[in-house]
Amino acid sequence: MQYLRFGVLFIALSISSCYPSSGTLSPKAIRPLGERPRVFVVNYPLRYFAERIGGDYIEVHFPVPADIDPAFWRPDSQVIRGFQEADLILLNGAGYAKWLQMVSLPTSRMVNTTEAVRKKYILVKDGVTHQHGPEGKHTHAGTAFTTWLDPTIAIAQARSVKDALAKLSPEHASVFEANFAELEKDLAALDAEFEAVFAGVGQQPLLASHPVYQYLAQRYGLNLQSVHLGTR
Repeated sequence: MQYLRFGVLFIALSISSCYPSSGTLSPKAIRPLGERPRVFVVNYPLRYFAERIGGDYIEVHFPVPADIDPAFWRPDSQVIRGFQEADLILLNGAGYAKWLQMVSLPTSRMVNTTEAVRKKYILVKDGVTHQHGPEGKHTHAGTAFTTWLDPTIAIAQARSVKDALAKLSPEHASVFEANFAELEKDLAALDAEFEAVFAGVGQQPLLASHPVYQYLAQRYGLNLQSVHLGTR
């Protein structure tokens, strides 16, 4: 049952799917008494981490439609305005969310949650051009961006979220620290579970249906090859 619980967490984090480093956060304005900070995120894993750590003390916004890949989504002007007015913007880093290169956001409120683990980035040399949603054709060449599929990187990203929230609302820092400790425990347990499972696999060839599992393969030493079924 415990394995099933962590397996569900892993699947949930799997399906979601050059930014400023975290620094001194500059709140956009003095919020009215009782109003929660508004945190905008670019993918589901960051939403999950922010909600687990921030709890009822923050308001999390993940505005990507359910039928669109967040990594290649293109927000409209209204959504971009929401990001611009946010108290905190959580980014995945590793080249995730291509639209960020084409808009102007307040850098003082942007946090790249993978800044501390840049050395673990994986370079994808070749990528098949394909389409699996209304966001249009794209390729996964460049830096692999599904970083959170390595639970140790996911922990680092969650820690970055915790630190950013503590800077944003220092009066709740102890709560964020406690919530992060519980999340870290869950992710570490998930890592241990998958280590045990994949230990018996060895170098047996494995196939993946989409080219996004590079960090999973790297973490557990898997001989994993992607067989892409999308449109060329």
